[in-house]
Amino acid sequence: MFIYALTAIVASSAAGVGAVERIPVNIKSVERNHYQTIEESMHIHTRYCDEIAYADSALLVFEPYGLENKLVFRSGVTCEVTQVYDRDAYYTRTGR
Repeated sequence: MFIYALTAIVASSAAGVGAVERIPVNIKSVERNHYQTIEESMHIHTRYCDEIAYADSALLVFEPYGLENKLVFRSGVTCEVTQVYDRDAYYTRTGR
């Protein structure tokens, strides 16, 4: 019985590793390749992104250490995300 419970715990924790997060955000541009949420709790760094945003809705698709992290703007523009800093969670998540 104990081994079955331990196996279930290990399997469930392994399933959560590398999970892709889809986070709806309201963002504004700070500078080129740097966006932050309106409440300034999350900073998103991109690569080669020239989209201007001010209180715009977007979708952050992020997998820690993933290769296909992106910020999808309401206009349909998609930008590669290189780093996300979440002040409320007290951690930084870096792609690649």
